[in-house]
Amino acid sequence: MPYQLPADIERIVEDRIATGAYSSPDEVLRAALEALQKSDSDLTKIQEAIDEWQAGDEGLPLNDAFQLIHEGRID
Repeated sequence: MPYQLPADIERIVEDRIATGAYSSPDEVLRAALEALQKSDSDLTKIQEAIDEWQAGDEGLPLNDAFQLIHEGRID
């Protein structure tokens, strides 16, 4: 799917390639889209937790939540 990027976005892509972290525009765009997906997923989880809290679910005490995260049992 060929697409012409706006000039400001093209500069950002070129700047990322210039750092050496990426070797092509495809890699930059793939990383950006993956980060966007992760962000969207995180925001969905946060909204679900807020909705549960507003519905009366008290959730976990903060120390318990940190312990579960540390143990890798929740992300």
